[in-house]
Amino acid sequence: MPATTKLHVVGMLETKTGVAGATTTQFNGIPDLRMSTGMSEWAEQSGANVDPDFLALGEQNPGLSGTMLEIKKFLDLITLDGLPIGDVGTTGNQVQAQWVRMKPFSVRELPAATKHFFAKSRKAGIYPQQITAARNRRAQITFQMQPVWDGTNDIVEFSSDVAGLTPGIVSELYALGPVNISGVELPSLQGWTYNVGVELEVNFHGGQVWPDFVAIARRQPVFECQCKDVPQITLVTLSGMAQGATDSEIYLRKVERNKKRIADATANHIKFQVNDGRITVQDLGGPNARSSDVNVRIYPAFDGTTAAVLVNTASTIVVP
Repeated sequence: MPATTKLHVVGMLETKTGVAGATTTQFNGIPDLRMSTGMSEWAEQSGANVDPDFLALGEQNPGLSGTMLEIKKFLDLITLDGLPIGDVGTTGNQVQAQWVRMKPFSVRELPAATKHFFAKSRKAGIYPQQITAARNRRAQITFQMQPVWDGTNDIVEFSSDVAGLTPGIVSELYALGPVNISGVELPSLQGWTYNVGVELEVNFHGGQVWPDFVAIARRQPVFECQCKDVPQITLVTLSGMAQGATDSEIYLRKVERNKKRIADATANHIKFQVNDGRITVQDLGGPNARSSDVNVRIYPAFDGTTAAVLVNTASTIVVP
């Protein structure tokens, strides 16, 4: 008989943190989720052969990456500094991703059905990568999970044909909000991208196959803002300018479920705040049949006291 076809779709991500993993958080708004096995393989051949005659696994650095819509939930839990899972002094912590089985000729299998698939890590770091917002598009955040070996279990463990998690719904959505540069609103804003700029240090100990250490080696955040205001370059100047005394502010607007945008004066929006750094125009122009684009960069810097980028996930929107 032919093999039974088993198809799955991305389901959800769940973290268990805190003492004995007592704090559970479930992320449901995940449009994309991918796992890399991260294998580095050795292939050696003897002098008499043209084909390899000895194969082995060198190092393996698996990882999980994806896109999330629940930005506030992500930032409140994971923050810009990342979230340790199973760090020193914690037990029962884990992060697991579920793939939901598709039911032939129908919809999804019920959670109670022992037909779902999980990938789990008991020790890992989760880090933000990029936040994007644009006109008439829902904002999203991309992330990466870097597993590390706990010394006992596989660095990533799999379970198939098991009961699934109780599904939730997408709990929040955000849209493009305004950008204020040193106290002046950026006109005709079309979108912005926040590259968090996290670079990880991943280390392998004593010739082990799997890494046992991860940390942020450095972080170089930058906001890239797209607008239609060509004269903006005269304000920023050709060579750019320093961040002024008034902080720059980059917003995401909260979207009300089954409705429209929430009012600016309501403290439900997300604000990113920069108090030191540089502001430049990277380029401007376009075809003669369309209005020209201007790309403005906000390059945050640490002033020795305040973080390079501050986040407030319960902010009003203030436009000068």
